[in-house]
Amino acid sequence: MHITHVETNAKVGADVEIGPKTLIIGPNGSGKSTIVNAVELALSGRVSDIAGRTDVAREADVMALAPPGDSMLLASVTFSDDGVAQYRTEGSTAKAKKATRVTHGPAEHDEVLPIRTLKDALLGSAATARKFLLGKIAGEVTRDEIAELFPEELRAEWTKQVKTVAKTVAAPDALLAVIEQAGTAQREAAARAKSAHEAAKMIGGGRAAPPSKKEIEAASQARQAASDAALKLAQAADLASWLTRTRAQFEEACREAEEASTTLAMRSAELANTEAPTPPHPAFPAIAAVMAVSIEAGGDCLACGGAKITKADLAYVRGELGDYETKRLAYQRLEADVRNRKVSTTAAIDRVERLEDDLSRGTPAGELPAMSLEEARAAAAAADTEYSNMRAAADAWATAKKAESAATAAEAEVEQWKAFKAACESTVGMVLGRAVAAFSRQVQAYLPEGDVFALRLIDGDREVVQFGLLRGEHLETALSGAEWARVITAMASACTPADRFAVLIPEERAFDPDTLSQVLTAFGAAPHQVILCSPIAPTTVPDGWTVIHRGSWSVRWPG
Repeated sequence: MHITHVETNAKVGADVEIGPKTLIIGPNGSGKSTIVNAVELALSGRVSDIAGRTDVAREADVMALAPPGDSMLLASVTFSDDGVAQYRTEGSTAKAKKATRVTHGPAEHDEVLPIRTLKDALLGSAATARKFLLGKIAGEVTRDEIAELFPEELRAEWTKQVKTVAKTVAAPDALLAVIEQAGTAQREAAARAKSAHEAAKMIGGGRAAPPSKKEIEAASQARQAASDAALKLAQAADLASWLTRTRAQFEEACREAEEASTTLAMRSAELANTEAPTPPHPAFPAIAAVMAVSIEAGGDCLACGGAKITKADLAYVRGELGDYETKRLAYQRLEADVRNRKVSTTAAIDRVERLEDDLSRGTPAGELPAMSLEEARAAAAAADTEYSNMRAAADAWATAKKAESAATAAEAEVEQWKAFKAACESTVGMVLGRAVAAFSRQVQAYLPEGDVFALRLIDGDREVVQFGLLRGEHLETALSGAEWARVITAMASACTPADRFAVLIPEERAFDPDTLSQVLTAFGAAPHQVILCSPIAPTTVPDGWTVIHRGSWSVRWPG
């Protein structure tokens, strides 16, 4: 699969057909980069070569490619399988809308423009470059083979860590994953160590040493003595208050008992001098009833049949009965009052005796501290605070020591992970070393005759990533612009799987015609689509290349 058509309004615009291998020829400003930028935007949503910047994605910045006065930017590519990828945004260089993109499945991956990916990796640190190359050129190595490259004392750790990586992940990628895990674990342990040190410093409060057990015991004894003194004074104060209250109660009880006894005597004498009432004849109630009925019947006595009963007779009988009932009730109330007063008088006397007994048992508090209760309580509070502070200091010191121990353990863990990570990275170098020869042969296949590629991973005792062209026995890494363009393109092609869609877009360089012809021949062997720009024409154009002329002048090739 490859791109067959490019359409864009960027810069000077383009609507062109391209092939699997395309050479775009034209002078500066003729629109060669227009086609390249359109492909970049459509495939990745990012573009290079805007104001010297190599990677631009912000829509307002990308709008710099739009023609003057145009508020819309479009880049679209069509694939040989009729799929389409497109980028579109609107606005200005001050403000632009979020781009809308149409993507095509086979071209939707992070390395669709492999030269860009390779440059990002190789222009970083040596460690970053080595890790990148490991995932690209060491695919045949196994996990067991990697284990054999570790120092014997770290193989078990490798086995343990690599088990956390899915078995479907290739061994080189698994090694990279383990390196990342080791780095994460090292950073986490370092963070724990730092936190533990800070906690120990904060908890310890800068104290040189904790209070001794002897000091804590002395503070405890002082606290107890102060508490006892305050309690003794409080008890003495409570006893004095109790005695005062009890004496007042005793005196009141005595008065109440005396009053009760006097009243009882008076009421008892009254009862003794009062004669119990004598009840009238027992028949009086019945006689009164017969008399009342007889009067109602006419006055003749219904009992004897002869005597006349008058109302005066009935009133007399009823008066006798009423007088008796009044005297009886009064006498009963007097008896009850005397009984009740005997009870209350007895209770009053009992209370007096009880209070008297309580007072007889009340004793002084003994020898008291020579201070007031308020002073004793203040001293007890101060002693308690001193003891509590000592205990808190001792506990804080113990906690701080635990934190320091945790920090020491975490620092040891940092060193262990650091050593393991270093072993992993060293293993990367060994695995790469085994793959360098095969990789170099792949790169060489995409270089013109006369270029001899070499990759160096060790420089003395340093781990490096140095690549370039051999000049006899010397590795030349300070390449010319044209040399750099063809070397990086050949490396990108070798790093990209042949069955994955990708577009190789070398940097535009001023090749001489013969060298350009050789470059076209070499790049023609690449398994990916190539788009190459040049301000000059090659001596000859190899088969399989599509040539696009930009600008007003034409190009002729000898023959």
